[in-house]
Amino acid sequence: MQEGVYFMSQTERDAVFGRLVREQRDTNYLIADLEAEAKKFSSSFRSLSEMLQASPDKVIFPGQFDKRAPLGSPPNVDPCVLEIDRLKALVENLRDAMKKRDDLTLQLSKYPQ
Repeated sequence: MQEGVYFMSQTERDAVFGRLVREQRDTNYLIADLEAEAKKFSSSFRSLSEMLQASPDKVIFPGQFDKRAPLGSPPNVDPCVLEIDRLKALVENLRDAMKKRDDLTLQLSKYPQ
């Protein structure tokens, strides 16, 4: 046996393979959750965009009110469109998760099927 070279037993290889499969599955779930959250942002931005195109004077942000609207009219802009830092973090987390998934896929490809 060569010095400094370590050979894994089949049990150890199976354990590593199982861990990689679990990590990949969990990462895929995380990506799905992050993509769903991104779609919520998209929907909110789309709604704001449509309101700005159709009737910009009727857009009511949180903390604002329209004197012409019935008393107590709630804001019609989803507050999430104002959370740019949250959106930036979401995009960064999604990129990181996709990179991890790609890395795991590469590692798994080294195991014979």
